[in-house]
Amino acid sequence: MFARITLALKLLATPTGIGDRMKIKTSELIGKPLDYAIAVCEGGTGFIYDGITMCFEINNKTRVLATGWTVGMNYCPSTDWANGGPIIERERINIRDDGGDQWAASYLVAEMIGPTPLVAAMRCYVTFKLGDEVDVPKELI
Repeated sequence: MFARITLALKLLATPTGIGDRMKIKTSELIGKPLDYAIAVCEGGTGFIYDGITMCFEINNKTRVLATGWTVGMNYCPSTDWANGGPIIERERINIRDDGGDQWAASYLVAEMIGPTPLVAAMRCYVTFKLGDEVDVPKELI
């Protein structure tokens, strides 16, 4: 039993609790891969994938890259204004209608587009923080 607890603590202590990674262009991130990248930008740690969901800690709170959990556990900043809105406000990310089916966002020197205001803003934030490509766990693809 002690060995299992020790292993679980090691997995929680490092982001290696997940498998292989893939490089993805930030401009193509959407859904869980985008939410994962935002969690990394926001200081998320201890990422663990249990075969169904990915859990992690941020600001000493357990969060899940999914919906359907409690409001305090769901972490979907690219689709939920309750998660993404505070980042946009805090970082002062500019969002505008880019015409047609696209939205545009700018943040300091980064600019990005997306199908929704949240996706555009979160891609822009990730681009500024992590660059044009991001390592994402294959489990999320």
